[in-house]
Amino acid sequence: MFYYIAPLRALMMSHLCEREFCLVCELGFLFHMLDVSMGQGTPCHASNFLRAFRTIPEASAMSLTLSDQDNRAKINFLSKIQVRIVCICMQIFHYEYH
Repeated sequence: MFYYIAPLRALMMSHLCEREFCLVCELGFLFHMLDVSMGQGTPCHASNFLRAFRTIPEASAMSLTLSDQDNRAKINFLSKIQVRIVCICMQIFHYEYH
């Protein structure tokens, strides 16, 4: 979703900092890799972004990460996606304005 918001994508792709597990840096890198993969027709993996996302205390507290042991039939994915988007937006605001 964030990839298709051009000003937000440009902000993230131009962001560079020294923080380990910075979501904004990882999203910028992921967006770059999406651009490259679309031109080549190859898949793009979000492993680094997911690793960074898992380090967010709020993400763990709200059970926003899935494990292989989770019963996928009982998960409300729409709700999880909505909460993840809010969590990511809060992290972006925190990184950019603090």
